[in-house]
Amino acid sequence: MSAEVSSPERNYKVIASVGTLLALIGLIAVGALYGTAGAKNVMASYVFGYSAALSMVLGCFGLTLLQGVTRSYWGSTILRIVEAGGSVGAFILMAVLYVPIWIGREHVYGGWIHRDWPLNSNTWFKTFWLTENNFILRIAGYFAIWIALAYFMRTWAAKEDETGDVKWKNLRGNVAAPGLVIYVLSVTLAATDMFMSIDAHWFSSMFGPWYMIGGVLFALSTAVLITATNAKYAPIKQVYTEQNAKDLGNLMFAFVMIWIYFTLSQYIIIWSGNLPEFISYYKNRQAGILPIVGFFNIALGWFAPWVALIPPRNKTNPKVLVSICVVLIAMRFVDMAWNMIPLFRPTFALSDLAAVFLMMGAWMAVFGYQLMKNRTMPVHDARIREALQHSHA
Repeated sequence: MSAEVSSPERNYKVIASVGTLLALIGLIAVGALYGTAGAKNVMASYVFGYSAALSMVLGCFGLTLLQGVTRSYWGSTILRIVEAGGSVGAFILMAVLYVPIWIGREHVYGGWIHRDWPLNSNTWFKTFWLTENNFILRIAGYFAIWIALAYFMRTWAAKEDETGDVKWKNLRGNVAAPGLVIYVLSVTLAATDMFMSIDAHWFSSMFGPWYMIGGVLFALSTAVLITATNAKYAPIKQVYTEQNAKDLGNLMFAFVMIWIYFTLSQYIIIWSGNLPEFISYYKNRQAGILPIVGFFNIALGWFAPWVALIPPRNKTNPKVLVSICVVLIAMRFVDMAWNMIPLFRPTFALSDLAAVFLMMGAWMAVFGYQLMKNRTMPVHDARIREALQHSHA
């Protein structure tokens, strides 16, 4: 039994160790390529890697808030994982990693920094919104909101585990409900500021929702991957039932559908509008291999997982579910690359992979450490507690 109990904890230590190694490799590679590939190319890669890592952190945090509202059984089995992925430490890491982007803002936001915007009906709002002081204050505000909410959600969960007092659960629910609304608004605005404003003349009302849902799908696939991988080990095996696996699979199915809905909605809205300030998004993605990448993004990011998640038996088979999660996680990077890289250049580069190593490695290190520090399963959920007690009876 001791080997079974320690297995998830050993896996969490591996996550932290591998993450640290990847971050070091990525840091060295990014530093080396900065001098050879050029500052602008490397900054493009840095923004791409950062957008992927931030989407994971925000996705985990969104699922934490969702569980605070729904208090579901399926959410309890992955709660500790998403809490660790969207922890205060993870948000502080993302805030620190944004500093180089702001230092090199001439290479990232040069399209609107120091620009004398002509005052007309299309640009008057950008004249106010896209100024350096207003911009950095908004970025600081987003992180302050996320860190505060993450702190309260995790602190009150820990207090409930320690005391068993239901008031902490009620507090989390009371904060999570309005917090989920604040989360949707802040993530939409943050994605617009941090990433969509790179092309200052382009606008899409679906970009923020697309980024948010992609992050939730990224986080959910990762959480299910970890849970299904450890399904035969205690204490996860006592609570990871067939019904729980179906629920998680159904949730993945739902978010895959929401992601493709937002992706296609953005395409239809921009294409049907046919306005110069909007269509640059697709004109920039018609060069080189980008149309092929876009095809595989739809085929493997939506259609294949969607078909695979329809049969109930695939959701209850840990090996099949793990395979689906791996494909979805891989396609999150493809989707992010297809959306972010063409904002700077029409081709991919070696520095893109180096930036992913750096950003995701740094997140994995913090994520693994948080997993080791917290309990594998929450004891504040009565259904979880009953399952664990029954297994030791």
